[in-house]
Amino acid sequence: MLEEGRSYSGFERNSAFLNIGNATDGSPRYADISGACGLDLMDDGRSIGVVDWDYDGKLDFWVTNRNGPRLRLQHNQSKTKNTFVALKLLGANAIGARVTFTVNGRPRIRTVRAGHGFLAQSSTWPHVGLKNGEQISKVDVRWPQAQSQTQTITGIMPGQFFTLRRGESSAQRWEPPTPTPLPTEPALPKASQQSRTVMASRL
Repeated sequence: MLEEGRSYSGFERNSAFLNIGNATDGSPRYADISGACGLDLMDDGRSIGVVDWDYDGKLDFWVTNRNGPRLRLQHNQSKTKNTFVALKLLGANAIGARVTFTVNGRPRIRTVRAGHGFLAQSSTWPHVGLKNGEQISKVDVRWPQAQSQTQTITGIMPGQFFTLRRGESSAQRWEPPTPTPLPTEPALPKASQQSRTVMASRL
């Protein structure tokens, strides 16, 4: 199949589904927004990394493919009045830490993970999206290798980045650096009638 230029995925388009809440019977409901958000590409995708690449509070996707382009950035340019908060855990290995953001009295849980899908690593910043007007009353951090040690902090304001070191009483506001310029489309060489074929072994 590969020698014929075919794909294991059958040239299926990528899909994205939006959680729109439960139905009246409690079953989950999802809407297919693949085309609306520009993710329905005919790529032979293998993994995805989620990261706020330009520090604007909106999560972007890095997608790797078996075919070309091997690496694709899906830049989140959505327009919204909603905001976010992101927290970086510093110090000893934070992989496995469980972070509970209490938003308007309800918990939202994030876990710091090592690895995200096939040969991929998403950002290690626990990130929570907030509707316009939502507030965070507190953040509870349960550190790994110390199941009984839970660190509670307050003063987390929406629309900002924070860092927290194990054992400290409060989180510190973090100013993001100047964003790395976004990648552009590569310049393709001009078409030519010549070709070059690399053989597996000498004829």
